[in-house]
Amino acid sequence: MSVTSARRRIQSEYKDLMVAWIRAGESWRDPVSRAFEERRLRPLDRRLKAAATAMEHLEGELAKARRDCGDD
Repeated sequence: MSVTSARRRIQSEYKDLMVAWIRAGESWRDPVSRAFEERRLRPLDRRLKAAATAMEHLEGELAKARRDCGDD
């Protein structure tokens, strides 16, 4: 699996998770759900954004290495 496809898959899976969370929130709004969102989902969002940024940087570096090695 390429870095690009892995990044896209992670982003897609996270989007699916958030859609499911929004649906769950329609009927589940209590202190436990709010704590879960605060303690788990919000940090996950920040971490995934950071990971996606790092993966994009890695994609660029790999592309440069391929060009430098003549493996366009």
